[in-house]
Amino acid sequence: MKKILNIAILGCGRVAGHHIKAIENNPLLNLAAVCDLREDRLGELSVSDSIPRYTNYHLMYRNHPEIDAVAVITPSGMHFEHALDAVKKYKKSVVIEKPVVMTISEGLALEQAAQNAGVQIFPVHQYRFNNCVQRVRRAIQNDELGKIVVATVRMRWCRPQSYYDRDPWRGTYALDGGCCTNQGIHHLDMLRYLVGEVESVNAVMNTYSAEIEAEDAVVATLKFEGGALGVVEITTAARPHDYESSLSIVGTKGLAMIGGWATDKLVTFSPNPEDQIKFSDTFNDAYGLGHNDIYQGVYDALTKSGAAAVEFLDAQKTIRLLHSFYESDEQKKWVNVNECKGSIRLGKADERLSSLYRTYDA
Repeated sequence: MKKILNIAILGCGRVAGHHIKAIENNPLLNLAAVCDLREDRLGELSVSDSIPRYTNYHLMYRNHPEIDAVAVITPSGMHFEHALDAVKKYKKSVVIEKPVVMTISEGLALEQAAQNAGVQIFPVHQYRFNNCVQRVRRAIQNDELGKIVVATVRMRWCRPQSYYDRDPWRGTYALDGGCCTNQGIHHLDMLRYLVGEVESVNAVMNTYSAEIEAEDAVVATLKFEGGALGVVEITTAARPHDYESSLSIVGTKGLAMIGGWATDKLVTFSPNPEDQIKFSDTFNDAYGLGHNDIYQGVYDALTKSGAAAVEFLDAQKTIRLLHSFYESDEQKKWVNVNECKGSIRLGKADERLSSLYRTYDA
């Protein structure tokens, strides 16, 4: 009989339902407990009444030593603190939503802590597993597109003031970041996943349509290590609704364009246009179905029957690329990604804000 893994949820906001659904979809996983500081969110969760609910994760870990891994889906700027507690104090593996951490140094510290504790970290970059993304990746690997010349990201989404006003952490450099960190990180990760590592970045950011600390628009030009050029336009200042989320790749043999508002459609695929329908999905929301792949990877890695869907070292490279955008904007020059030391704004400490989401050990 195959081992059943027990998974807990820490943070029951918007994305929690997708994690719970992915756990419930996998017969080899069991939802062991859920935790959130807010009792109203725990009450609103669509889970069985038999699932234990907690407002203090220290109590949850102590009452449920059977927990194998915990999904950390708290405010982005609290991922590091909450994951470090799970790893260091309770020896739990962790699944972490994007962005996995807010700074380069946090990633290195969490990696070391996991190694010391003998546990694993599973980043959530679920867009990689959209059917259209997988088809384009195979096309690149099989040389169907030829040598990549230009890669372009264009994300034009709408996040009105009401979106940021829902929680104090939203739109802050300490706990959230702007459109580049919160939404655009999906596309930066896909760029790396499909085209390869970025050598250097020249970015400009600004804030136009919301009263927030961080950016709601960024444009950038890139140079990839493989020689290709890149163009990035990411904004949440589009009004009055979301318009598109696209990634196009021009190669010497053809062109592939992934689009749809949730990056779920193969809009153009010159090597075989019939694949445009075959590999396009229609998602009900922007999260897609990739969480199922992430949790299968959790099971495979923890039972040593396979590999994680996304390695933590891989996700840390996306964090470094993300910081290269901010550092370029701050220094107003091209930044070599491998030499990036990190933004002076993104992930800066704010104890007052962090204290709102901190869980103290009783």
